Amino acid sequence: MRTLIGIGATWWFIAAGALFAADAAYTATGAKGNRDGDWVVTTRLFPLIAGVRMDNNVYRRTAGDPEGDIIQTFGGGVSLSSLFKDTWQMEVDYHFSADLYQRHGDLNNYRNHLLISLDSRQGPVLGWFRKKYMIRRSPENNYDYWDDQIALGIDWSPRASWNLDLQGENTLRRYYDPEPFVRAKDFNDNTVTLTLFRQLEDGLSLQAGGFLGRREFNRYATGLDGGGYHVLRETQKDDTYGGQAGMRWFVASVLNELFFQVQKSSSNNVGSGNHVRSISWAAGVNPAPTLTFQMMFRLYHKRYDVDPLTIPEYQLGFNDEEGQDLLTAKTVWECTPRLNLGFSFARVRCESSIPAKYYIKQVYSLQIQRRF
Repeated sequence: MRTLIGIGATWWFIAAGALFAADAAYTATGAKGNRDGDWVVTTRLFPLIAGVRMDNNVYRRTAGDPEGDIIQTFGGGVSLSSLFKDTWQMEVDYHFSADLYQRHGDLNNYRNHLLISLDSRQGPVLGWFRKKYMIRRSPENNYDYWDDQIALGIDWSPRASWNLDLQGENTLRRYYDPEPFVRAKDFNDNTVTLTLFRQLEDGLSLQAGGFLGRREFNRYATGLDGGGYHVLRETQKDDTYGGQAGMRWFVASVLNELFFQVQKSSSNNVGSGNHVRSISWAAGVNPAPTLTFQMMFRLYHKRYDVDPLTIPEYQLGFNDEEGQDLLTAKTVWECTPRLNLGFSFARVRCESSIPAKYYIKQVYSLQIQRRF
């Protein structure tokens, strides 16, 4: 997955977050509001999260003996929102999280997320703006970067059962390490997505849409001429377009979600063009009022147009693990109204930093979530 790496994955976790509300680590709780005339101001705390996970392939090796570790995780945050005349809403969210490795301290990483949201509704039309800024620091250069993202969108709901969403997004990623082979992974994304939602009776909903975008890297493209490789005088640009469709339905109180995606990427860099097809399924059920069981899987197939250049670190560092083959199961127990305990297992198969080379890992996680 090239130019739109993360488009399918982003939709997947947005949908999963809506599907599995009990697992919403970013859901703000403990709201306190203050009304002053037409203004309503609310402050909220995100749940405090602490946990531990076991990862059997922390360096994402594709061959040989992988190295495992136990990672401590924690996070939390705060939100400030204001509502004006039930029409304009603004929200500022800050969230901090950290991964601390027991034996591989070079992989420790810390993340600071800042999100500024502005929404305005006029009848059936909702216009929105998002400004996201994330700083991730780590001794490992693949985890040491910052992201700057701006998104604009319009949602149109002519009827209660129909919704059309159009959004555009620009994302910058910059790595801190000044070495040329690291800075070559800097990129700039521009994407446009159009999605149609249809809510039917009996809990059935459908969606379909398309997307297109361009990713430009901070490196010169490589060309092929007369059987030999040479460096072009232009930066690498990958263009992607594709379509996606999904549905959500209930079967005997089990909420299911099925999602398909296809995309085609072309590039001025030899070996970077590819086709991607994927299918995802998720299900959630509450066998008891305080117990939630979740399961997800994703099958992913990627085919390069020509053999890629198998140069280490030539891709965008470590790919997002949720973007490719995935099988995961999770159980969440609501011990008290403010305390959740979760356990999960995941098996991941994903392309490594060397194109067409895949690694496999298994991850076990235990997490405690304290709401306020």
